[in-house]
Amino acid sequence: MEYLLTRLEWLVGPDKINTLKHTSVALFGVGGVGGGALEALVRAGVGRIVLIDGDSVAPSNLNRQMITTNTSIGRRKVEVAKERALAINPEVIIEAHDIMYTDEAYPGFIESLKVDFVIDAIDMVTAKLDVIEICQAKGIPVISSMGGGNRFYPEKLEIADINKTFNDPLARVMRKELRKRGIKKQLVVFSREVPTKPEFRDEGRSPGTCSFVPPVAGFLLAAHVLRTILEVPKQ
Repeated sequence: MEYLLTRLEWLVGPDKINTLKHTSVALFGVGGVGGGALEALVRAGVGRIVLIDGDSVAPSNLNRQMITTNTSIGRRKVEVAKERALAINPEVIIEAHDIMYTDEAYPGFIESLKVDFVIDAIDMVTAKLDVIEICQAKGIPVISSMGGGNRFYPEKLEIADINKTFNDPLARVMRKELRKRGIKKQLVVFSREVPTKPEFRDEGRSPGTCSFVPPVAGFLLAAHVLRTILEVPKQ
C-alpha cells in the first residue's frame, strides 16, 4: 500500500527511510525561509523536528510564509507550524519553543536539544552568530540562510561557503563577525542576485519580499540537510 514516503522509498530504499525517521533537526525560524525548510523536512519523513521562533503571524506574512493562512493571523508561529507539520505527517515528533533565541538569553539551549543537524533561518545577526558559533564548537552540523529579501530570482540562490558569497549585505556582515569569533568557514544559502532597492517603503524597515524566493531558499537549506543524511553523492 502507498503511504507518505512511498515515492521517496523508491528513490533511496527502506533503510534510508528508517535513517530519516531516526533523525532530529532543529529549525531556527519558521518564517518565509524556515517555512519552506519545514515543509521539505516533514514531507521527507524526518522523525523529529525542533522549531524555534518567538514571533506571531502578521498579515504581511501571507505573501511568502508557507505555514500561514488568513485563519492563522495573530497566532504564534511555532504553534501554526506544528499544526501544519502534523497535518502532513501525524507521526512526526514536533517540539516547539516560542522564544527569540540568543545564547545570552538561553545559555546551553542548543546543546540541550540533542539534534543531528541545525538549520538557521532567522534574521537577527546576533542570534545567527550564536547558533553558528555554538554548533561549530559542539560539532553539530549547521547550515545558515543569508539574505532573501529584495530579490526576484530564486534560480540565483545557491549553497556555498560564506567566503564565496557576494551581492549579499547580510553575508558580508556575518563574514566579518564570524572572523572576529575565529570562525573561518560556514556553509550558507545565498543569492548571487544584486538586491533591488525598494522604492515604495520608508528607509530602515524590513526588506521587500515576493512569494517565490524565501521558500526556495528554505528548500535549499533542507535539501542540503536531507542529502547529507541520505548520503547522496555530490555532483
